[in-house]
Amino acid sequence: MLRKKRTQLEYYRSGVRTLPSPVFERLLSLLPDPEQSRHRSQVISKERYWGQKKAGEITMRKYPETFAKGRLLGAQAQKTKVSLDMPLTPDLSECIGAWIGDGFTNRYGATYYTEITGDARLDRAYHAHIISCLQKTYPDIHPRLDAKDNTLRLRIASKAIHLLLTKRFGLPKGRKGYFLKIPDEIINAPDKEIRRACVRGIFDTDGSVYLDKRFNPPYIRIELHMRSPRVIESVSQILQEEGIPHQLNTGHERLQINGRKNCRFYLDKIGFRNERHLNKVRNL
Repeated sequence: MLRKKRTQLEYYRSGVRTLPSPVFERLLSLLPDPEQSRHRSQVISKERYWGQKKAGEITMRKYPETFAKGRLLGAQAQKTKVSLDMPLTPDLSECIGAWIGDGFTNRYGATYYTEITGDARLDRAYHAHIISCLQKTYPDIHPRLDAKDNTLRLRIASKAIHLLLTKRFGLPKGRKGYFLKIPDEIINAPDKEIRRACVRGIFDTDGSVYLDKRFNPPYIRIELHMRSPRVIESVSQILQEEGIPHQLNTGHERLQINGRKNCRFYLDKIGFRNERHLNKVRNL
């Protein structure tokens, strides 16, 4: 009837735990009316969650500094506003490109994480650039850089950023996988610099520059290799619009820009922001 274990009922009976109002009312309903009135006159009602409130007050008196710090963090969190309707800028598009290349976003319980990974030895300056681009659009967010072994992680603990990526731009949560694509809003943007910036972010994070030093001067190739054919196809479409010659492999998982002339076209129209690539093409 009450769906309570015997141990729980013993706690109620002995007064170790207070009796919830619905349980009390259910038990009263089994008694005659005179008995119900007598029992009602002998109980004291507490407001809802009185136990948690009392415990909180005791803890606050014992640890006032911890509560003050929590209030400060809460106030900062309230100030962090990320509108899903914010204008799509080249800076934001470049950050989305970097996320497409080497990013991840997901929810863990009540916490939302968005991150971009890189090489701790080579990508620190580039991650600082991405943080600068993000804060131009969202000055209230505070990304964090964590390095462990050779891996660098740019992390943002923000539900708003997670929703911006997944709700507005339709990017996947968790593992990105085969069906990842450049968002339609970027592909269809009237400003070409929006598309260029996104492609630049993708190449900066997931692209490679190869120099074949058997030749003099070295033969150069810029390459993008991803297990996301739809991203490769969209990048190819944008490169075609910019008049940049390139090649695709049969499965559309690899895109190559071959030779000094074609690579110069890429650098002139789109370019790099990542020093690891810029150092290789500096004398091109």
